[in-house]
Amino acid sequence: METFIFYLIKSTLLLSLLIIFYRLTFKNETYFVLNRIFLLVSIVSSVLFFPFLQTVYTIPINNISQATTLQEIALNPIVISAKENSVINWLLIIISIYVVVVAILFIRLLIQIMQIIRLYLKSASNRAISNHIYTDDHPSFSFFNLIFINLKCNLSDIEKIIAHEQVHVKQCHTIDILLVEVVCILHWFNPIVWWYRTSIREVHEYIADQSVINLGYEKQGYQSLLLSVATGVKLLTPENNFNSLIKKRIIMMTKSKSQGISLAKYLLIIPMFILLCLFPSLKAEKAFIIVKNGIDSKKINTLFTPVASTKSNFVLNRLQQKPKAKNAQKEVYTVVEIVPEFIGGQEAMMKHIIDNVKYPQEAKEKGIEGTVYVSFVVEINGEVSDVKVIRSANPLLDDEAIRVVKMMTNKWKAGMQNGKVVRVQFNLPIKFTLDKENEKLKK
Repeated sequence: METFIFYLIKSTLLLSLLIIFYRLTFKNETYFVLNRIFLLVSIVSSVLFFPFLQTVYTIPINNISQATTLQEIALNPIVISAKENSVINWLLIIISIYVVVVAILFIRLLIQIMQIIRLYLKSASNRAISNHIYTDDHPSFSFFNLIFINLKCNLSDIEKIIAHEQVHVKQCHTIDILLVEVVCILHWFNPIVWWYRTSIREVHEYIADQSVINLGYEKQGYQSLLLSVATGVKLLTPENNFNSLIKKRIIMMTKSKSQGISLAKYLLIIPMFILLCLFPSLKAEKAFIIVKNGIDSKKINTLFTPVASTKSNFVLNRLQQKPKAKNAQKEVYTVVEIVPEFIGGQEAMMKHIIDNVKYPQEAKEKGIEGTVYVSFVVEINGEVSDVKVIRSANPLLDDEAIRVVKMMTNKWKAGMQNGKVVRVQFNLPIKFTLDKENEKLKK
């Protein structure tokens, strides 16, 4: 579940970045086919390609159990237990809300599809051509290879409607719509992602309108048709072509065709996708927040530190790493097939940190807070070595962070690469913060 959450965060960030780029650069251009291609490639690459190029490197939480910890620090186990349960409950609540909303939206989409199927069965007898379904209940629209035509339209309008909808059918626009719907449902929490739905519908209509005009139909008459059907009852279907975007479509039909120089803007796509391929992944690490006297434990924060971990960078790192000795076991890896795991899982490591941290008295008196980033190596026998601070907060906090990390020695299951046990480097942020509100009350 944690891996899926990180994947969801990364994919939604990529989707947001690309749709914002589209709306700032290509949205008002008349190269409609190129715009459609860009939108579809953006969706597919953000959901199925870029997130998997970047390895999400996390601490496994598969095994949640009580680990043996040192009892040298006197802590309040009731407070710790309550806080940890609070963290778990909040995470479960958030995940539950996400799943419920996704389920509701998927059910809504299925209901819309069922409405179309029911309309097809109801009107199946009214056919002139195998895929032309005539109905008097709903505005005209298309769904896959089916074209639903409103019988109230006159014959000249029906001819234009069929020409318009035939473009949607031939270019498989329904597949685009369903793809966008699914992506928006999975990323419902990000309003920016829903711009894909609007944008892909706009592009579909622009393409179909342009095709109808190119067939020789009179532009003003066609625009009048759009206005006449704009007052129809909207059908909640994945494709409702004549009752939306009317104003934008008319404006786009009257707009001058984009000049050739505008086509050069599409060359920006190349460096942008190259940058996305090389963009460093976000290395998810857990920051344990230790508060005053080490008694009260706040919730775990997830921090993100940039680390290059694409496949190309993995090979580059392997080539650049210099082993301390000729023995291959001396080489330190940053990315491995089987990641080292703290015995007892993430919860056990959290408890170990909380149980053994002593907030430096001098730091408390001076109100010193901050996050210390500690680097360490998990050896092949589970020991911890080469502990050092890579980002300092304060010397007092640095020393305490190093001391606690060193106490994790012999508490790890070693990592593996190519079937061999190897040494693996970790970065761990530990955040020290004081309970200032309680301190004020005491004063």
